[in-house]
Amino acid sequence: NNGSTWVVGHTTGLATAAWFGDALGAQQRSGQNITVNGKFYTGIDGYMIAGPMFSNFMSQIAPAYGTNPFTPPPSNMVNGAPTRQTTPTTQSTAPAQAPSTPSPAPSNKDNGKGNG
Repeated sequence: NNGSTWVVGHTTGLATAAWFGDALGAQQRSGQNITVNGKFYTGIDGYMIAGPMFSNFMSQIAPAYGTNPFTPPPSNMVNGAPTRQTTPTTQSTAPAQAPSTPSPAPSNKDNGKGNG
């Protein structure tokens, strides 16, 4: 319902978030058909109010905390980890052991002579 919108970001020296919402309304308002600072919004999203608020704050405060470039990520994070080639190992399997006691042979009481 977009009762709250957030924008979160960081530099190498600072991380911050901007929030816009109804602190006293317990999120019962949907963030639609509202007027903020004289501007009417049919619906809100993070880039509409929280985004500019975040941008204004960061442009003023971030230089005080350092905005050095980020260290490049390891190449395996960018290009994917190399596929590891593995050679399957052969495992020798011992033959199953024979039962210790042989099963009794079926008995044929009529010695193969049938009724019919």
